[in-house]
Amino acid sequence: MMPRLYKSIIDNAEGYVVEVLFELLFNRDSILPPFTSRTMRSILFKATCLRDVASLYVKSKSHKPVTLRVLRADGRPLYKLYSKSGSESKPYIVKAGNKLQGALAFYKKTLDNTIYEVFACDDDVDIGYAEIHVQAVKLNIYNIKEFSLGIDSSYKVSFITPLLITTKTMTPPTIRNLRLWRIIKESRQAYRLFPTPGYILSQAMRQWLALVQGIEPSKSWYPYSIGRLGDVLAAETDYQLTPVTAFYRRGEKGLVLVRGVRGYVIYTLLNEALRDVVDKLLSFASIMGLGKSRSIGFGEIAVKPLNQDSG
Repeated sequence: MMPRLYKSIIDNAEGYVVEVLFELLFNRDSILPPFTSRTMRSILFKATCLRDVASLYVKSKSHKPVTLRVLRADGRPLYKLYSKSGSESKPYIVKAGNKLQGALAFYKKTLDNTIYEVFACDDDVDIGYAEIHVQAVKLNIYNIKEFSLGIDSSYKVSFITPLLITTKTMTPPTIRNLRLWRIIKESRQAYRLFPTPGYILSQAMRQWLALVQGIEPSKSWYPYSIGRLGDVLAAETDYQLTPVTAFYRRGEKGLVLVRGVRGYVIYTLLNEALRDVVDKLLSFASIMGLGKSRSIGFGEIAVKPLNQDSG
């Protein structure tokens, strides 16, 4: 039987991923920010029922155990893309009495009253530019030990909001002791617009280590090693990707724009030794998001297992 790679890092993991879906009823006409997860962030800090989740959100400056998603209109994600034609200038206007859908997810080591408080959410919230009745309508709880998408060999990863994986993700940890580290540290930040299997798995492993295992990813060899193996033991068999520039907000110095990629890639594992760890890491990322700024709605992904002949 083929050995399972990274067996210990997934078998000894504990905890729960909680996904909460909300119905948002707007009590007056409102103009939303161009990247609408910012509305969900405002709700997070105003709704009494979300105070424990808000505490989780601010607890960590990086590797936040909470993910906020962009709002939906009948399932359609709402965020503006920038173009030189000025198409981003038309704002999202929500009329009084209309409803949108919101969502957040969080990871906790143990289940406690936070779960029940969140699911009982039925609050009126004033966030300045909008007055919203917030009601939880669905709660999904996933036990990390049992969490699985059923990935066998091929799987499709769809990038719903722009994916932001920095080119520095695959930096080996020991390079910090070399002069080369200064060159890398001082290099400009850029994001991969064609995410290879290795970069996807490396980033997913970083999040797993930080949130589930409580390990600082930059000090571990796991993200680098699985990234190298991913590019050797997995291949892209189909893709449809589009580089996009998201209009995040208007700042004091002008527009805040973020360049990433959306679309999909179909990957095929070339060796079953990676199957279990890929399934676990992508199960986690499919709820918590992937990459930089996932806590504010970037890097929302959907992962679908495929039959071997589907690619």
